[in-house]
Order: sequence, then C-alpha cells, then structure tokens
Amino acid sequence: MSLFISSRLLGRGSLTLVTRQPLRHVPTSSVSDKHVVVKFGRRTFLNRPKRRLPPQQTVRKPLTPKQGRTHPTPKQQGWGDSFIDRGPIPRLFYSRHESTILKPQFSGASTYAGLLGLTGVNLVVFFMWNMEDDSDNDEWMLANFSTNLTNFSEGRIWTLATASISHQDFMHLFGNMFAMWLFGFPTFRVIGPVAFTGLYLVGGVACSSTHLLHNILTGKTNAPLSKDEIHAIEELAQANQGELPPLVAERVATADQPSLGASGSVMAISAAAAALFP
Repeated sequence: MSLFISSRLLGRGSLTLVTRQPLRHVPTSSVSDKHVVVKFGRRTFLNRPKRRLPPQQTVRKPLTPKQGRTHPTPKQQGWGDSFIDRGPIPRLFYSRHESTILKPQFSGASTYAGLLGLTGVNLVVFFMWNMEDDSDNDEWMLANFSTNLTNFSEGRIWTLATASISHQDFMHLFGNMFAMWLFGFPTFRVIGPVAFTGLYLVGGVACSSTHLLHNILTGKTNAPLSKDEIHAIEELAQANQGELPPLVAERVATADQPSLGASGSVMAISAAAAALFP
C-alpha cells in the first residue's frame, strides 16, 4: 500500500504511521482496513477516504409559456355514442375519426342548440315570404332578403348576408337545411358556435358577392322585373307557346336578377367539413 505524505508535516516533530492495524488510543471500530492513522506529536489524525455521494437527480422546473412551452390542455372529450352526440351522422364516420388527433371541443347538446337556432331563423324568413299574398310584402322582402345590384346600389348592403337565410320554396329550404345538418353537425362540434356562425355568414356573403359580379359581367344591370311584369310575361309566354317578342326577351335578359338562399353558406360548411374530415 503506497502512502503520500505532504512535506508540510515533515520537520515539525515525530511522525508515526500506522496502516492496517488499529492503535491502542483509537477505537478499533473506527479504524478499517482502508484507514490510515497519522500520529504527529500529541495529535492523532485519522485520514479517511472521501465518500462518493450518489449523483443527485436534478428536477427541472416547468417552463413558462414565455419560454416556449404551453400549459397542458384539458382532456378532450370523445365523440360519444348516443343519438345526441352522433346527430344525423352514422357511427362509421365517428369510428373512422375516433383515433385521430382531431377531437370534438363542444358537446352534442350545444350543437343541436346551434343548428336548431339557424334552422329556426330560416323557417321564420320562409314563413315571412309565404304568410300572405301581398305585393307590398313581396316588395319589402325582395328589398331586404334578396341580393341584386339594385339593393346594393341603394345602400342595402345587409342583403348580402340576409339573403343567406331567405327561401321562398319549401324544397329549396329543405335541401339546404338537410345539407347543413349533414355536414355541419361534426363541423360544429369541432369549431364551435361562434366560428360556425361566422363560417355560415362568410359563405353567404361570398355567394351574394359572386352573384352581383355575375350580373355585371352578363349585362343584367337594368331594373329588376316587378311582380306585374312577371305575370304579364308568363301569360304572354303561355299564349305564344313559350316564345317571347324580341323586346320582351331583351327586357328579361337584361333585368337585374335577384338571388336568395343558403346554398353559399352550405357550400362553405361542406368545404370546411371536407377539410376537417378528409
């Protein structure tokens, strides 16, 4: 066993080294095989080897959002298997998208409430169109719930949006509402009521704006046909077996055509559903 002694200890007195053998004045239990007892003058030093402490595991503090880590999101809910959660969508659709990272953020009950609200608004406007056969009522509805160049030029800009909740024919209303429920139910559960309503309105405004552009490009910039003109043209067409005089045909071809319906909104919802659930 080799032993190194510092020169600072030399020259100060007698030096006694003891290895592998306990001293009389040192308890036997305190000296082990690997201990070295150094006696210098009246002092006795017990040189013990340094203990190696086990490596400590450092606990990292969680990073704040400013340091680049976001807080964990709450546990997302599943699609569910009840009729309220599924809506008009078959179970195969939900089983296909159950394992993806896209999960619903809103319950089926809130989805029913939102879609029933939109359907109710469309039904109210439909009954406003058909509650009475009055020319004054029809003119007011055309001026506030249909889109054409005349309404836009006269400052009724809100018709770009109100035309998307307006239907005169029941089958037109039924087809649009059926498509809205079919594609809108899972989309609503993911994006929520605010985003869904915004998507509905944006699609309707985009469709109305496209219709105005179409009227301009096709030369349909004259005044729209009145209700009396429409009846007269229908009677004339029946009398002439569908043929119209050139002046009447030109009047029909250049008249400002109104547009209404939720088709543009439903197309926007369908596009969002195709993007969310490919």
